[in-house]
Amino acid sequence: MRSTMTSLSIRRVLRVAIPILFVAVFAVACGKQTPDEQLAEAQQLLSERQTARGVIKLKELIRDNSDDPAAATGRLLLARYYTQEGNAQKALEQLQEVVDAYPLSDPNAEFALNGVLSIRLQIGDIEGALAQLDKAIEQAPDDQKSDWLLDKAAVLLQSVRMTEEPNPEATAKALEILNDLMLNSEDAQARGQAREQLADYYRSRGEFAKSNEVYEKYLAKYPDDKVRDHLELAMAVNLMKAGEEEKAHELFDPRIASMREAAESELDQQTQLQMLQDVARYYEAMGDLENAEAVKKELMGKVPMTKMAIDTQFDIAMMYARAGNTDRALEILEQIKEENPESQISEQADGLIQGIQRQLEALANPAPLEETPEVPMPGAGS
Repeated sequence: MRSTMTSLSIRRVLRVAIPILFVAVFAVACGKQTPDEQLAEAQQLLSERQTARGVIKLKELIRDNSDDPAAATGRLLLARYYTQEGNAQKALEQLQEVVDAYPLSDPNAEFALNGVLSIRLQIGDIEGALAQLDKAIEQAPDDQKSDWLLDKAAVLLQSVRMTEEPNPEATAKALEILNDLMLNSEDAQARGQAREQLADYYRSRGEFAKSNEVYEKYLAKYPDDKVRDHLELAMAVNLMKAGEEEKAHELFDPRIASMREAAESELDQQTQLQMLQDVARYYEAMGDLENAEAVKKELMGKVPMTKMAIDTQFDIAMMYARAGNTDRALEILEQIKEENPESQISEQADGLIQGIQRQLEALANPAPLEETPEVPMPGAGS
């Protein structure tokens, strides 16, 4: 009898529930979600970590409304999911669909193109990345072409670094793009970026004279540019690295003195602090750590008991560590610990101390090289 009662109870519940479920399903069927509603639901599911359901909803959105702008956003979200899953190819497919379907002026297309370039570079598809950039340069309005040209130069130079074989054509093309932008772009920011990429290319190769030639060429074209003092200080640093110490100081000393004087007379504190940071950075680049430390301490005195002051104190210690003077670095960090007992600052200092000590131990006791088993050459031996 209990079995019968149970069965009846279940049937009664189902008779009540089924019409309600039917009404809900029927309402959804009649009131079909708009693409924006589908996208919003997918985003909600993803935000609630219901990833599988969210991905299914994105796929439904793309399948049902492939031409709708909401589908483009859906593809970007789907590409992010595939990227997190480590599936670069599927992410690339979704991003490429957006790039091919929308003009570059569309924010989704620009965002997708950046993703396409990033993935193609990661998988070593330099030709594909360059082809995409050429299309972007062709499509972009004149006031935006410089950004894509800068990217093209960077990709060309990266392609050279990625291969063991020299590629003079790619290098020459990249340098030509950067030189043209540096001298002729109407966008001051693009000119500056091109200049620094070009100067840094030669600097990274130890060609300090050529790096300075870049700055000289730029200043000849734009003699009144407000960055002139910075460029001449950078030229002095290049001279110092090239071993021309006397020439370096002839250029550096009067300009750094002028910059320090300007910092002292600056009324806006934020600007003043930035100027002092720049001065300290140039002293460090010249190897003058004593003056760099003095300027950093001057900065600390202007903002005592602030996060900037604490960070600057740490930076002084790490400046000496970068220069190889680990004794001085450890001394400063120990002092920070003593002045800030039982605090996060003390813990941070202790962490840096341990890191430096580990590096010193690794240098003193290098790990033995593993012996590589001898591999017979093809055809050698029986």
